[in-house]
Amino acid sequence: MTVLGRGSENDFNREGKLGDLFFLFFIYQEINKSLKESKKMIIITNNPKVKEEVQDREVLFKDTTYIGILEASRDLIHEGYELLSHPLYGSVKPNETPYRTVVLKKGNRLDINSLTLIEEAIITASKFQNNKKTPKWTESVQDDFRVIDYDIFYNTIQRMQYE
Repeated sequence: MTVLGRGSENDFNREGKLGDLFFLFFIYQEINKSLKESKKMIIITNNPKVKEEVQDREVLFKDTTYIGILEASRDLIHEGYELLSHPLYGSVKPNETPYRTVVLKKGNRLDINSLTLIEEAIITASKFQNNKKTPKWTESVQDDFRVIDYDIFYNTIQRMQYE
């Protein structure tokens, strides 16, 4: 039946179904984009080896101290990022190595667990620094610490399902 030139009822149903398909496809694309963004990691480091070796991920290199990296990570957490790696990982004490690499992901709100963990890490690292400052290591020893930090970081992200 044609009403006011609208075509048949079957034409209307086809157009309605086609519109539904376009809408579902649009929703699918938005969800897929959102999931991809939520899996995107950011690496913040003061380790030149990480900066040099990692080409397929976003690396935020900072020319700062161990504690400076923790503080920069805290700033990102306040912007909605979440920790993916523990800020005090490894067996090297915060006052022994000058290098730290932290892995975060973009979230959509302030993650209180990440904030608590990074604040506690800053306090702990500061206590170590107050007890004994990081020595002025030789280039060879610094290179060893760069390799240690990179190796721990690399093995950590190999276990993650993030881009």
